[in-house]
Amino acid sequence: MFLLETTTGCLTLERELDFEKQRFYNLTVRAVDHGKPRSLSSSCFIEVEVLDVNENLNRPLFTQFVHNAAVQEDATVGTSVLTLTAGDSDLGRDGVVRYYIHDGSGLGVFTIDEETGVIRTAGLLDREAVPHYWLTVYAKDLGTVPLVSWTEVYIEVWDINDNPPELSQPVYFGSVQENLPKDKSVLKVSATDMDKSSEGKLAFQIFDSQRVYFNIDAKTGVISTLAPLDREQKAEHIIEVMVSDEGAPPLSSTATVVIEVLDENDNSPQFSHKLFQVKLPERRSTAGPQEIYRMVARDDDVGPNGM
Repeated sequence: MFLLETTTGCLTLERELDFEKQRFYNLTVRAVDHGKPRSLSSSCFIEVEVLDVNENLNRPLFTQFVHNAAVQEDATVGTSVLTLTAGDSDLGRDGVVRYYIHDGSGLGVFTIDEETGVIRTAGLLDREAVPHYWLTVYAKDLGTVPLVSWTEVYIEVWDINDNPPELSQPVYFGSVQENLPKDKSVLKVSATDMDKSSEGKLAFQIFDSQRVYFNIDAKTGVISTLAPLDREQKAEHIIEVMVSDEGAPPLSSTATVVIEVLDENDNSPQFSHKLFQVKLPERRSTAGPQEIYRMVARDDDVGPNGM
């Protein structure tokens, strides 16, 4: 590896050095004279330290500039989402790659294994709160002067059926005129579902025990009459409406609907008797009129219709 010039003491290098293979060399050098009858000598020690130079010629390369992945929103902490791979054609430590998350909306939500490049969840996800994340990831080799490359990771959070549909109001109020023919629209209820998978897939229904006077369109939520109503028989109807999604199992919620039956002038006034008999004693004429009897009649209608 080394050559020492015997007359000048010049130490020279005979072969190339490799910092990655051996960083130090220890030599023992002896100086000898030509004295007679015997020569004299002494020794010294030389430690040669090999200094590293940058042989790192190739940066790690990702297979794509943007990586796409998806994960269910109910994934447990530590769930594997994606494995990133960056190749480095250098030899030795110059070709060993480590992975790091630099920035992005998913910083702290996801972690990456430095050695394997596996991205995992670090917390619980909720698609209704954050539907997707971005991560900026870089790969760095272990060269003395490390080289770096970057990639972007887009992670979509897949929906699960974890939110029940909600009606827009806890209580609805409506009204309908009595004696109208069947299939008269009364009011419309509406609902929303935060789950993306349930968009446009909600179904409305009225409990069977209450489907005597009213029906509801399962898709539109329009409540209509099943038969003519009689206010004098029942002036107010209270029904429960349920909306459900198509999940497995389905989730649902309910609301109360109060429907007032409006009066129509469909009842004649009725006297309390068909025949009133009034007996009066004979009396002399008086200066003014006197009450002799009070007629009584009633009307089952309300408001001006019953006055």
